[in-house]
Amino acid sequence: MDNTKTQSSESLVDVLISEHEIEKICTSRASQNNSNARTCEEPERLRASDLLDLYYKQQGRCCCCAVALTTKSIQLDHIVEANHRAKLAAVIARQPHSFGPSAAISNVQWICKTCNSVKETCRRHRIELTNYVNAVAVQASNGFPIRKAISVTGAFKTKSELRADALKKLFDRRRQSLTVREACEAIHGTEYDCCSQLVAKELRRIGWRGASWRASQKVSLVFDVVSSTASAMRTKKDWWRLVNEKMVETIESSICFVRFCQIVDDNGIQLAVRDDAPAYRPKASLLRAPCSQDRAAVLFVAKEAGVRGMAPCDIIEAVVSDNKPEQIVVAAIDELVEAGRLQQAVSGNGALVYAADSKEAAEIIGVSLTRLKKWATRNWDGCEKKPEFFKASDKPKGHRFYALDKLHEFVASRTPHRLDLSVAGKRESCVNGGSLGGRPKQRLFA
Repeated sequence: MDNTKTQSSESLVDVLISEHEIEKICTSRASQNNSNARTCEEPERLRASDLLDLYYKQQGRCCCCAVALTTKSIQLDHIVEANHRAKLAAVIARQPHSFGPSAAISNVQWICKTCNSVKETCRRHRIELTNYVNAVAVQASNGFPIRKAISVTGAFKTKSELRADALKKLFDRRRQSLTVREACEAIHGTEYDCCSQLVAKELRRIGWRGASWRASQKVSLVFDVVSSTASAMRTKKDWWRLVNEKMVETIESSICFVRFCQIVDDNGIQLAVRDDAPAYRPKASLLRAPCSQDRAAVLFVAKEAGVRGMAPCDIIEAVVSDNKPEQIVVAAIDELVEAGRLQQAVSGNGALVYAADSKEAAEIIGVSLTRLKKWATRNWDGCEKKPEFFKASDKPKGHRFYALDKLHEFVASRTPHRLDLSVAGKRESCVNGGSLGGRPKQRLFA
């Protein structure tokens, strides 16, 4: 009697999934597999109650490793592979296949995630699952002899040691001018790559002072430049530009104008500033190429001059400033002449005339932009006289520029046309609401 009670108590196994949760899992898996079977025209169907009965018959354990299943590890496995996509393709093509049924209770089993992954890996690589498991069992029983038989020779450094060696070499080369950003970029992509905070910590162990050293160097450099420069500067910004040039040459760094003023005020540095002193011109402004602002300043002056144009020397005199040296303005004028934005005046006195773009030229003539574009391609609507334009490239969609003096001569010699914007809105057909085929000036709603 006692033996019977003991056997019955041992046969009872505590499951790790509640009854409510396993019912939901069985319902979901049955619905999914029944849908696959339906699309593949299979007659078998799974019932949630059958899957629930199978779970309890397996005592809530994996069919392969006998580990108790949980909600995170439980999976429904097909004993004979049931590849739904491949099976569906074979069914559509009316070709035979060797896949098992998707919704047959005899072809499914409850399995853990790990065993299912091992089974799938062996299937993909065409490895016998029995041989794989036996090989792992032999290695485990012998204490993994392959790994124990390996002996590693030579120095074995950790990632932190490798990182410290790399940063030490970088610090010896750059010394205190080294920044954390440069150090991070140097070790980026290596096996000892890490965050910027850890890089800064490693550099401080080596002896790097970082931002505090650069700040002290900047303050001392401001003192040296001010004390070594006997002449006065025109403005405070001229002092700042001079300090910046020296700073880039010595410590390969720069400083903003606000920080420069803060250093001067905090340390009581007296700057010799005189309004009548010649303006300081930074080296960078002499070495750079003309930018869009330089060209825009030249075009603004030429456009203000209008049809009469302006001599190049007058343009240079009007545009030259502290930030726009004479050679930069001359180069900007040459670029604009080559592009066609500035053209020689018809009068022949050497003056340069502003050249309008297509949109500006259309507004001056009083025609639409589309009509001006057609004039540039062919004789449109019997028009033999067209405005002269300049095109820097031979491309069909290249920009066209119209010199102001030639453009105004064309407007003065041209008679109004019925399709001009100034005439089209005043025609009887437009005023009457477009009844005669014209564009209505204003549409009236009842």
